[in-house]
Amino acid sequence: MIKKITLLLFIAALQMQCAQSQSVAAYTDYLKKFRVFDAGTFMQLDYMPPQKYVVGGDYVAFISYGNMLRFYYKQQVYDLNEGAFVNKMFASNCIFAYKMDKQLNAVYNGKPYTLTTWADDFRVSDSLVVYRDGMQQQYYIFYKGDKIPMEDVFTIDRDIFKTMAIGKNIIAYVNSSKQLKLFYHGEFVDLRMYIPEMTFSAGLDIVCGTNSINQRFVAIENGTLYDLEEFLPSNYQVGDGMVAYISNDNSFKVFYDGKQKTLDNYAPANFNVTDSVVTWIDSQNFFKVFYKGEIYTLENYDPGKTTAAFGSVAYIDQLNHLKLFRCGKTSTITMDQVKDFSLYGNVLKFVIGLDESKFFYDGTIY
Repeated sequence: MIKKITLLLFIAALQMQCAQSQSVAAYTDYLKKFRVFDAGTFMQLDYMPPQKYVVGGDYVAFISYGNMLRFYYKQQVYDLNEGAFVNKMFASNCIFAYKMDKQLNAVYNGKPYTLTTWADDFRVSDSLVVYRDGMQQQYYIFYKGDKIPMEDVFTIDRDIFKTMAIGKNIIAYVNSSKQLKLFYHGEFVDLRMYIPEMTFSAGLDIVCGTNSINQRFVAIENGTLYDLEEFLPSNYQVGDGMVAYISNDNSFKVFYDGKQKTLDNYAPANFNVTDSVVTWIDSQNFFKVFYKGEIYTLENYDPGKTTAAFGSVAYIDQLNHLKLFRCGKTSTITMDQVKDFSLYGNVLKFVIGLDESKFFYDGTIY
């Protein structure tokens, strides 16, 4: 039985401003033209394949054949910078970030920002960028277009990224006074916990981990500390408001919506937590999914390759049919021979025939 302690009057769980959805996918067609699929419409982005590209929730960023960093957003293509000077690109659901030598830039809601001209180190998540400004000798959080200083962290102390967990919309870190703090929905929250050293991970609205004082495995969700296990699990993965883990007695468990649930009495060989779904092969070789508090058995065999995103799981069954589990229901998408498939949020892309790309979106194949 788990124990819970209310830590503070916490900010109510809100939806991320950048919605947990994705309707965009990019691809090169059989004529080698670079194109985008966006919620049922198609658009050519370049007449040649790009040198590199990344896809976010509602955008595509790419270095064109002509060596220009370009950005597709809401049916428009914008030039950002010379591609030759870009040495790193990162795409999350809400934020595109890239470096040009030491300069760190971001695009949020289609608007470009220069975060710093000298970024020593940085991390990108769905709605956050955490970076160290080498010019200001200060750590900052980029959130919803604002650059917010982390004033309780001194850069001379240590590398803060070693004691920080960055989730989709939440950051947990140990400040220079060895206090555990959260950054959540634009606010710093003091948990009034002295943590000299802690190992933890963060997802959407949740932080999980253990500390050096008692080694107990805990979760922090919506202002409540949940004491989950006496010992640190051998393996755990954090998702959207949940954590799945292998407990000390080798059982497979999940913590979700303030409750602990045993998924299997035996640990699976491997499992994956992606956004709001957990996928695994159980001890009887059944392919299973945990989604919103329920366990679903999809197949009585291991399908091999699977891909998951935003409450969806795609896979090929034994009849070579492409199937999609979405929001509690499984459907057959196509009975054609599928060469490859991938999920871009709510868009399922698959390749058939002579490298013909097809897209399943909102109940329709395009």
